[in-house]
Amino acid sequence: MRRIHLVLTTAALTLVGCAQQPPAATVDTQAIADSLRALDRSWSDAAGRHDAQAFASFYASDARLMPPNSEAAVGSDAIVAAATQLLSDTTATVSFAPAEIHVSTSGDMAWEYGTWAMKNAAGENLDNGDFVVVWKPTATGDWKVAADIFNSNNPAPSGG
Repeated sequence: MRRIHLVLTTAALTLVGCAQQPPAATVDTQAIADSLRALDRSWSDAAGRHDAQAFASFYASDARLMPPNSEAAVGSDAIVAAATQLLSDTTATVSFAPAEIHVSTSGDMAWEYGTWAMKNAAGENLDNGDFVVVWKPTATGDWKVAADIFNSNNPAPSGG
């Protein structure tokens, strides 16, 4: 009988403790997605201006940039170097935009996919493709790119 009393008391205390827990904070995933869209516009503008430093500033310090037909660039210095090379053709304009942005319900990660294009001064397509970007919030609440991979819809260059 004493054992049953102990089990019932423990169960009752557990239920009371659970009932007193504050509800989990609701994350406004739409607001986060909207802010990421704004960041994407600024990031794409930096690419269009050929501003490698501004472009690279959207990445976390430990981020990974994975362009097609190249080694991955890991970390701030490598990403600045890769961005400098990627944006070096000042006769071309680069732009990109997400098609969809997905934010985790906990608000601690987001990912997006979309398309990018490179055009010459006449507006003719030089290259285009798709991308996937993973975002993460920093300790200060800013969002930074953790991983960025993109491909070209054109055939890979031949090795000849």
